[in-house]
Amino acid sequence: MKTKLIGLTGTFLISSLILLFFYSAPLSRLNDTFFAADGDGLKDYYNTVYFLKYDTTYFHSQSMNYPHGEHVFFTGNQPSISFILKFINTHIVDISDKTVGIMNLAMLLSVVLGAVFLYLLLIHFNLPVAYSLLISIGITFLSPQLARMPGHFSLSYVFAIPAMLYLMAKFHQKNRYLISTIIGLFVLWALGTHIYMLGFHASIILLYWIYTFAFSGGSFRKKENYYHLALQFIIPFLLFLVVTLLTDTISDRTAYPWGFLYFRAYPESVFLPLGKPYAQFLYQFSNFRYVNWEGIAWVGLVASAGFLLMVVLFFKNLFRKRYTAIANPANHPMLNIFFWASLVMLLYSFGLPFIIGDLKHLVHYIGPLKQMRGIARFSWLFFYVMNIFIFYHIWHLRKTGIHSNLWKAILGVSVSLLMYDAYLNVSFWSKYVNNTIPALSDRHNETEENQWVQLVDNSQYQATIPIPYFHVGSENTWVDARCGITRSTYIVSWKTGLPTMGVMLSRTSISQTLDNLQLLSEAYRTPALLPMLDSSKNFLLVVRDDCDEIPPSQRELINKSRRIHESQEFSLYSLPFDSLLSAVKSPYPIITAEMQEEALISHNGYYTREESQNFFTEPFEEADGQQSYFTGGSNTQNLRNSQWMYVK
Repeated sequence: MKTKLIGLTGTFLISSLILLFFYSAPLSRLNDTFFAADGDGLKDYYNTVYFLKYDTTYFHSQSMNYPHGEHVFFTGNQPSISFILKFINTHIVDISDKTVGIMNLAMLLSVVLGAVFLYLLLIHFNLPVAYSLLISIGITFLSPQLARMPGHFSLSYVFAIPAMLYLMAKFHQKNRYLISTIIGLFVLWALGTHIYMLGFHASIILLYWIYTFAFSGGSFRKKENYYHLALQFIIPFLLFLVVTLLTDTISDRTAYPWGFLYFRAYPESVFLPLGKPYAQFLYQFSNFRYVNWEGIAWVGLVASAGFLLMVVLFFKNLFRKRYTAIANPANHPMLNIFFWASLVMLLYSFGLPFIIGDLKHLVHYIGPLKQMRGIARFSWLFFYVMNIFIFYHIWHLRKTGIHSNLWKAILGVSVSLLMYDAYLNVSFWSKYVNNTIPALSDRHNETEENQWVQLVDNSQYQATIPIPYFHVGSENTWVDARCGITRSTYIVSWKTGLPTMGVMLSRTSISQTLDNLQLLSEAYRTPALLPMLDSSKNFLLVVRDDCDEIPPSQRELINKSRRIHESQEFSLYSLPFDSLLSAVKSPYPIITAEMQEEALISHNGYYTREESQNFFTEPFEEADGQQSYFTGGSNTQNLRNSQWMYVK
């Protein structure tokens, strides 16, 4: 026991030293370093800070999607962490200005915790202390989750999968309710962090119980097993659903997000060292452009070679009808369960069975699973399990009668290759988290670039409008962010506390999306959003003046505004509500004037320059569709991939 404790301490210290070496710059100024200077990462910083500083409730944030706001579970601010921070910030001490540093520290500490849990898991499988220490550190710094620190913060917690593997291994050993309760609390943490964390944990827990009920005689008759399953997964999941139903009023979030079979893994992205300096020769055979970056989960040279050998042994055992050897590739029951669970998830990450033949339509029948459209991420479970599995077997090679010197050579080479792959991984990704944003580091607005804050009287404004406008998140209709407008928008909202009409969220209400887009597009009718706005307050336009992609309708807003600040980063304009109203109505007189000036010919209420009617219209007024627009009826159909609707 003392030796194991020394090994645990050594794992903690050595992994901390490695972290300090590669992440020394951000660690030296945690609160002034931004792991991401734009994109999803900066959005997560912004939403979390806004939630702490300006939001008045725990489950609804006003940061984006003004005037509607959004439920916190769809903002990316990790409620399992931000709820605690908000409580401290509201009731104990103001830590809002320390939020960036706290988020950074949480991600970095998760790496050390990942090494600790991997060490505990390897020790649980009766591997030696020194060997477990080395392998746990190697696997940790080879983890594909390090690649998420520059952007997807809630997916970067390296300890999440190893910790659940360890907890399930301990439960299998002792079957105690205390362990099941800890597992259930960990699932709750996952639910409040990222839906994919739930996916990782659910795949481990549920596949464990499926294996147990199927292959452990009489297990399905034991009431205690169902109690454990309830504590571990069912109760936390139901609790999450109840809380969500009680706090989220939106009923029209998309059920069919885009990208389910696009963001998938490939065998090449898991088993080939794409992009590694020693593997450039691979590009002589293919450019691998079809491999999406989401799918990169390189298991390492040792695990890749080991899996190839396992495939050979599989067919050998299949040919000799050794089915028991196939079902139990390891001599440890829990390791076998982990292996098969991870293999199932690996195949799922490849898009199976949906990519076979004409089975894509089956995606429509998997219910809420469609929401986790980045299925490539499920290959991460295989990454951890396969490395544990292979290095477990490398150590036990000495029991197979192999010559001692040969075994030592295999052991030395394997550990060295693991460490080399880990070095390449951490040295590459650590370079991308050392970003600075001086405007946000200046929290007291003392620098010249932040003097604009003094020009903005928050009481005069209800929200900001980014121009060019962006709206990403409904998965149904979206307007991409252009010209770096998101960063400017976050800075202004961060500094002033004003919410923004811009949207960079997840699964935003489709009807709210259409309302917002209607206001910021060329108007042809009175926008439905107008009655929801505060007619007594102005809007603050955040404009990238150097952008040549601003639509005419949004330039009209600028023309009706008064500039109050101009800089290289962005300009600010004050837009009175009445000017907004006249701007969205301005196309009416323009179109009316055009119709009066030109000699147009009427065709059943439609005016064209052509003498003959060269088009066909169908108003569907007599149709019985439920979702009508202007008329009393509509055409409603269930469209398939092979169906088209033509407008002549």
